[in-house]
Amino acid sequence: MIKSFRRIASIVLLVSLLGSNILSLTNAAFHDFLYRALSALPISSLLANSPNSKRKALVKNNVQLKKNIKTIKAGSRAKNTKVKLISKRITTRTLRRAARNAAQVPVESIPYLGIGIIVAGTALDVKESCDSISDMNEILATLGVEPDKDSAGGESFSICEAKGS
Repeated sequence: MIKSFRRIASIVLLVSLLGSNILSLTNAAFHDFLYRALSALPISSLLANSPNSKRKALVKNNVQLKKNIKTIKAGSRAKNTKVKLISKRITTRTLRRAARNAAQVPVESIPYLGIGIIVAGTALDVKESCDSISDMNEILATLGVEPDKDSAGGESFSICEAKGS
């Protein structure tokens, strides 16, 4: 009688364990039920490597990454706006310089007056070149690139620093 009871209990236990394993792999609701039941136990390391724990960690990490992406996109939009503004200033200045240089050509041929026009035009060109260098350095700073402090052998920068630009 005891042997018979043991045999029946073993068979019932084996079938129920086999069934619960199959259900936990094929049925998400049953898996979640078992997960909640095991998580109620005071052994925290029991479920540390479970798929649910890994999934929860991935979801949390994904949420953080999405926040980081939003922050980066907002910063990128701000940088793009600033770079476009500076680029527009440089373009406007360059077009103005080209128009002024073209207009100076006939006046530069006038005796005595032409010398003053050449000197004034050159001084204005130097000032606008310094402004362009300053704007380019601002673009580089906006993009997080260290501006080159010694480009063109330092000559252009020493001229701009002497002028106070």
